[in-house]
Amino acid sequence: MRSVPRMQRVASVCCRVCAATMALTWIVGCGGCARSGPPTVAPAVAETAEEAASLSPESSAAEVPASEVAVDSEAAPVIVEPERFVIFTSRGPLIVQLRIDVGGQGPRQTAEGLLDEAWRAAGGDANTEPQWTALVANPKFTEGHWGNEPIKNDGEGRRMIERFDQNRDGRVQRGELAALVAQDNYLGRAFSVRSIADESEDTQQDQSLFALLDDDQDGQLSKAEMTAAADRLRSRDADDDDVVRLLDFRAPTVPPAARRRNRDYRRDQGLELRKLELESIYYVLGESTGQRNGLDAASFSLTPGLFAELDANHDGNVDQRELAELLKARADVVVNVHFAPDTAEKAPSEPQPPTLELERLSDDLIAAGARSYSSPSGLRIELPGLQLALVATDLAPPPANGSRAYSNWQVQVRAGRVEDAVFGWLDVNHDERLKTRELAGAAARLAELDRDGQGHIVASDLPEQLSCNVVRGAAPTDGAGMSAQAAAPPSSLPAWLKAMDANGDGEISPREFLGTREQFTTLDKNGDGYLDSSEAQPTAAAAP
Repeated sequence: MRSVPRMQRVASVCCRVCAATMALTWIVGCGGCARSGPPTVAPAVAETAEEAASLSPESSAAEVPASEVAVDSEAAPVIVEPERFVIFTSRGPLIVQLRIDVGGQGPRQTAEGLLDEAWRAAGGDANTEPQWTALVANPKFTEGHWGNEPIKNDGEGRRMIERFDQNRDGRVQRGELAALVAQDNYLGRAFSVRSIADESEDTQQDQSLFALLDDDQDGQLSKAEMTAAADRLRSRDADDDDVVRLLDFRAPTVPPAARRRNRDYRRDQGLELRKLELESIYYVLGESTGQRNGLDAASFSLTPGLFAELDANHDGNVDQRELAELLKARADVVVNVHFAPDTAEKAPSEPQPPTLELERLSDDLIAAGARSYSSPSGLRIELPGLQLALVATDLAPPPANGSRAYSNWQVQVRAGRVEDAVFGWLDVNHDERLKTRELAGAAARLAELDRDGQGHIVASDLPEQLSCNVVRGAAPTDGAGMSAQAAAPPSSLPAWLKAMDANGDGEISPREFLGTREQFTTLDKNGDGYLDSSEAQPTAAAAP
């Protein structure tokens, strides 16, 4: 049944098979050229048995605990204004602080500078608001210099005024100008937080994958069912590429719109930490923790130190006035986010993916047993009963014709709960796909949840799972989906081996490999059953 798609996949790369096979013969058969391809990179190795056991099958090759990620102590730190927001969990709030830079520049500061530039070009100054008629006649606006839609004729100019002159007074306010140059992206704000509601009735109880894996439908996954998990998941792999997506498991019987109508309440999962949001934060905290008559210690069970800091009068409750201290409270998660420089040289064919670096966790989270992991795709913070994933997505295209698109400096955090708890637990690199290594490691990953050693797990063993995607630039369809899908890091495989990577996951499985089993074994230096860029280089041992 799988042979026809297999032939189709091989046919899709047939034009490169000869080159790949010839290169394979050269590399494995004679040792190749010592200078071909990038330098060999040693795979990450856990320093202790405990750390090795804590890493998932996928993370063992590509992930190391974030605390062990090397940091260049000589590199000058980028000083940018931090952004802060609150994530709401069932055990209380988490304060997340981001330091975001784009090629060494702070996006908020740069966006404000571009807005100042556009303001002056329109004829505005500290005491004068420019006229809309003057703005639409300015060459830089008509050419779309700041990323706004170009104005080709008088009719388009009038329509632009009708669209963005919100108070109809003929004068340009700064907020109206921001909306114009951003084309309403994120309401023109340089930084924003958006709660993304999924389409399920209740995320943590929407266990479609759990039901799929629970073969005898007894409400628990036995050891045998966990062992069979990879094959059960692959049964939904329609195109036979060893990659499955959440969409492959969704039942199409209930339209998403109907599910949304049936839901009585949709709470925010994250809010920007600023004075204007304090009332909303107070309300959501009560709703998310079930404490609707005030915020007591139970509302901060995950962060008791934060509760003690906020409860200034020591009466055992935090009121709205005391909650204002959140604005100055120490963050629980501090992350540095780096995007590629905003230059015309940023070639689409060679994308530079954003990176995230964990700077620190709060004492509360460390005391709660937090473990943090870093991968090329993002960060994962695991606590008993809770998992927080942070990824970054760059949607900003290279600037064209010398323009400086304002929207390229806008950043939005999209926060939400993972739609399916099983899928979120197995998707260890947070890219919204279960790839070859994740599928192969499904049984071991599920077995980690059997903390009492009874040989089975139930749905309540799955942790609450939250996701934050830091998105730079305008999304093509701002309202669709949990988040913009995190871009996979660019493949570092040499061309001869990349031709075999049918599913584009940056690794070659035995099923994708076009050579012999002996050749695969020779190249697979660490014996993990996959070939990556560090194993694609010739060695003396490979020579006959």
